[in-house]
Amino acid sequence: MSLLFAQYLQEMRKKHKFTQQQAIDHLLEVDIAFDKLDITTYSRWERGVTAPKLAKQLMIIRAFGGDITALMQTTKEDTKLTLEFERAINDIHYPYVIEEKLLPEVRSPSEASSPIMSRVLSFTEHYLGLEVSQELLNNPNVILSTIIDKTGHLVAHSLYSFVPADTPNEQLEPANSHTCPFTTIEKSQGLPLSLYNISGYASLPSPRVAMFMNTLDIIKKHPEVKYLITNCHRHSVYSLYDASAEVEILSRGERLKDGGVKVFGKSYRYVRIRVTAESLLASKVVSPLLPDTTPLLDAFKRQT
Repeated sequence: MSLLFAQYLQEMRKKHKFTQQQAIDHLLEVDIAFDKLDITTYSRWERGVTAPKLAKQLMIIRAFGGDITALMQTTKEDTKLTLEFERAINDIHYPYVIEEKLLPEVRSPSEASSPIMSRVLSFTEHYLGLEVSQELLNNPNVILSTIIDKTGHLVAHSLYSFVPADTPNEQLEPANSHTCPFTTIEKSQGLPLSLYNISGYASLPSPRVAMFMNTLDIIKKHPEVKYLITNCHRHSVYSLYDASAEVEILSRGERLKDGGVKVFGKSYRYVRIRVTAESLLASKVVSPLLPDTTPLLDAFKRQT
């Protein structure tokens, strides 16, 4: 790993015609996390003597617009995290539907057909416990992805957007979306962002995998995305993130007697978390998937 990372640093400096100090200065401009990086440490990295943790290596590569998948080939599998991933992905919550023919669609909420939008709204409010305002649905910067089966049953949906990385948690409440500064990658002009999964659910494994791959693909391809913010409604999903990445709990839904997401011995309807992008990408269960996110998404679309 040290030699692969050292090779990247050497090639990067050659490409940008940077001195080592100029490379350090660029990293500091991108992220304050590099404020203590000195030229001695950087030189040791470039010579392969030492290397930072994988999460910081990915942060550096993303800062220079490089391909992070080059480091993934040496990542070892973590059996415990693999089991967490399988629990989060493989549950079937609606066994009456088979994964024979699924129809994915991506659009803005305002363009969705009334029946589909009504089902998404009803499900989000009554099952997931999130109150979605009409302003959110009319916002052109919000994306709605839905998957239905051949009989018209809704089996998965994902409602997401981007927000500035410093957006206060109060503005992230779906009911307060009129104050939330939703934006797009293009409109942000390189400023730090959070990918915000506002509402999402999949009752079958293959749409769940596709939704997760889409999240990873977005973060992998856009270094300006510094955080993933998501509302977890199942404990297995929360547990996967908590076990494999740097997670901060932003808020919790109503208390439940049982089910939902358990945190410190108490159960909640949902838990909103913020995950640092590089810690997620560097996870031993996620990093082996990164070279294949786009092919896996393409394969899912071909099967539907």
